[in-house]
Amino acid sequence: MTAETEFRRAIALEPGNAQAHAWYAILLVTLDRKEEAVREIRRAKDLDPLSQSTQSAKGMIETYAGIRAPRKTVAERSELVDPTVPGVIASRSVRLAETGRCPEAYAENQRGQEFAPGSNKMQLSLVGVHWLCGKPREARRLLEDLERRADAPGIGVYIAELYTMQGQVVSAFAWLERARWNMFTRMELRVTGRLKPLHDDPRRRRLLDRMGLP
Repeated sequence: MTAETEFRRAIALEPGNAQAHAWYAILLVTLDRKEEAVREIRRAKDLDPLSQSTQSAKGMIETYAGIRAPRKTVAERSELVDPTVPGVIASRSVRLAETGRCPEAYAENQRGQEFAPGSNKMQLSLVGVHWLCGKPREARRLLEDLERRADAPGIGVYIAELYTMQGQVVSAFAWLERARWNMFTRMELRVTGRLKPLHDDPRRRRLLDRMGLP
């Protein structure tokens, strides 16, 4: 695989490059090579312990690999390397809603929108918060607006997660089929628990086959 060859070459040329190790880990977990992915993401974390993106990827990869149990509680801001990263705030706001802490979920989402006004990911997380907190009308209205921006990179897989959350499997697969994939959304497809209800569906296997993934 050309991508793997290039990552290996980059690491050989600069073994201390944390980003190269982190991105290689993302490729490896996307290929379902769990043990290798864990090794690489831990190396990245050792090299750059202050990277929030690496910490987040490490948690996702280790959970997928079965090394750590899915977390039942919501991470407090003090536990995060950088609690100002919009993607982290978006995920945290949904987790707060999933655990019934709706006022905090809305406050966290608002905080994220102050850091990243107009962010698609923040808006997507707000759809999830609305649904989880009993505001389906607001969720539907905002989702319809986001669906009109569907050509934005990465947005399709997150819309699919929202439909999966609602048990709307046909709509979820429709959005996975039209998603514009990149390295990070391929990892999302592989490891996120929010798409786990789709794992036994043959349509997921066909999608992976078309992407050349095991």
